Amino acid sequence: MSAITEINYCPDYKTFGGFKYHLNFPDEWITSELSETGRQCWNCVGNGENKGYGMWRGVIIGYCSNCATDYNMTRGRGFIGYGIEHNCDGPSAFDLYLGDIDWSNYGDLEANPEDTLEKRIMFLEYINIYVVDPHEDPYDYIECQDDVEDPDDVEDPDVEDPDDEDPDFGTCIHIGCGEGTDTGSSYCVKHRRKYDP
Repeated sequence: MSAITEINYCPDYKTFGGFKYHLNFPDEWITSELSETGRQCWNCVGNGENKGYGMWRGVIIGYCSNCATDYNMTRGRGFIGYGIEHNCDGPSAFDLYLGDIDWSNYGDLEANPEDTLEKRIMFLEYINIYVVDPHEDPYDYIECQDDVEDPDDVEDPDVEDPDDEDPDFGTCIHIGCGEGTDTGSSYCVKHRRKYDP
């Protein structure tokens, strides 16, 4: 059986290649993705679990921030988890195509119990972005992420500093990068593919 190669439209999302997409996600982007981005990127869609950084409750809303750089930010700045977009230069996915999202009711919470508003707010606090009012959309923040101290900058005396060998180490803002994994890598999937021997 071959993968579905036609976009199908439902009341709350559209489908292509076995994935659900936000209705406003541009069709031409769905059918013209670069290799190893979007549906082919574990950071965007997860490892067969539909729990990637570019998703909210099982629906693709954008690209992970690594893939966003592959598109030179022309498709948004990239998501870093829980529907939160990276705060860097470039057009926002919310301005390009997403618009307003009702985070409480969008997607399938039962199938994606990790994607809660509480976790979304907690992640915003974790990356030290000020939320004006927790009852407002958590996307409405005012502090620039670049001005925030990176918790990965705290040195561990037992860990060799990879900055000495690779100036790009630690630049990934994805959940999982720099935290170590059961695979022994401190990189997210895409960076592990790129940097690990």
